Amino acid sequence: MVRLAALLGVLLLLLADARRTQSKHCTAIQLDAGTTRLDLKGCGFARVPEHIDWCALKSLTFVDMSQNFLERIPTTLACATAIRVLFLSANPGLNHVPKFVRSLPSLKMYAQRSSGLTSITASDFPPSLEWLIFMDNALESLPDLSSFPIRKLMLSHNRLASVGALPRALEMLSLANNRLRSLPESVRTAARLTWVVLSSNPLLDDDAPPKPRLAVPELPLDQFPRL
Repeated sequence: MVRLAALLGVLLLLLADARRTQSKHCTAIQLDAGTTRLDLKGCGFARVPEHIDWCALKSLTFVDMSQNFLERIPTTLACATAIRVLFLSANPGLNHVPKFVRSLPSLKMYAQRSSGLTSITASDFPPSLEWLIFMDNALESLPDLSSFPIRKLMLSHNRLASVGALPRALEMLSLANNRLRSLPESVRTAARLTWVVLSSNPLLDDDAPPKPRLAVPELPLDQFPRL
């Protein structure tokens, strides 16, 4: 009992320390023209702090506002034109791609996982995009993305029944746990494609039409690299 009480005491101290760290991380937001990273993940925000002057953050390249309760993102974020990585995942009320995203000229990686998204369009994204991460949503179709230089496309755990033409630069593709019965011809012609995950789709069922021959390995989801 003494040892258990001591262990519980240590755990309570660790939890208290973690809360203090998170509180500082979310409340003591200090930004200037030289700031390159802004991490607001898991802060419990219902709105983005209004005091942030996005137009002054000319060096900002990384923004993570995942795991909050955001329903909208201020359009002035588009003023931070150096942003290369933007994470907006796990904001239950943000069930659309914010319009300003298409106006970020340097954006390379965009993630909006677990957000209840039901549709996206090619016009939602800037032409610079290389990584697109939309796992665990409710997407039913994927638009033609062939004009983008996208290398990594992560779309597992959606409701996809159709997929438009894929980017020629594609290297990694995750489509596990969807409703696909066929794949576009661009899967076979993507010369750089080296990783594919297709598990838990009707196209792999015995009664489904034969799946296309792929010149790349198919990996189960549990062996796919975590991003």
